Amino acid sequence: MSRGQAGAPAARRPVAPSPPARGRRGVPLRLTIALLVTVGAVVLLGMADGAASDDLAGADCATSPVTVADLSAVQTRNARAITEVARERDLDRSAAEIAVATSLAETGLINFANDGTSELYAAEIDRPLSDLERDVARRSLAYPHDEVGNNLDSIGLFQQRPTTGWGAPEKLIDPRSASGLFYDHLLKIPDWAAGVPWQTAQKVQSSPSADGGIYEKSYERAVLVVGALWAEPMCPSA
Repeated sequence: MSRGQAGAPAARRPVAPSPPARGRRGVPLRLTIALLVTVGAVVLLGMADGAASDDLAGADCATSPVTVADLSAVQTRNARAITEVARERDLDRSAAEIAVATSLAETGLINFANDGTSELYAAEIDRPLSDLERDVARRSLAYPHDEVGNNLDSIGLFQQRPTTGWGAPEKLIDPRSASGLFYDHLLKIPDWAAGVPWQTAQKVQSSPSADGGIYEKSYERAVLVVGALWAEPMCPSA
């Protein structure tokens, strides 16, 4: 009942509230319901936006399907892993450029397992692989890989070899572990950052290309790839 009716004589009071009074009481209720519905919708939209933002943030990580430069999705994933390891270890960008150039030259940024069927002669021993060495190389097949090769017992993105002391197949076939091993060898080279990049890569790899010429050919492309990946947000720690 409105305040205007409160002071009226009792005989003139209606038994039930007048329609205007009902209208004045009902308006605030409808407004309240409308406001609650509106606020609820805004909250739901905000939650949806937040979820979308989380999805976008996740897409920036090492598993992102976004490609860089002229690389395929597989090549981009492997280049991203190499670059991420360098950043996690607080290495200079040039370290990642040397590593990516090396993998481009060795495998085209493809992670190769080894089926142990090579008939090539290893220069350092002047003979084919032994049965044991073939079996060791084949262990790489049990782990995730992109393709299968048979270049001696070479494994992974950098074609690192168990027989020359690079490590166990399960380490060499993992892109992050293989990248870490590459950087371990790189950091053992005195004043490596001041050297010619492709010649530094040759010192790490000891490839048949004595002057590092195969790495020189891929170096310019590697600089572009690393430049794009270096600008990405780093993956959150596990």
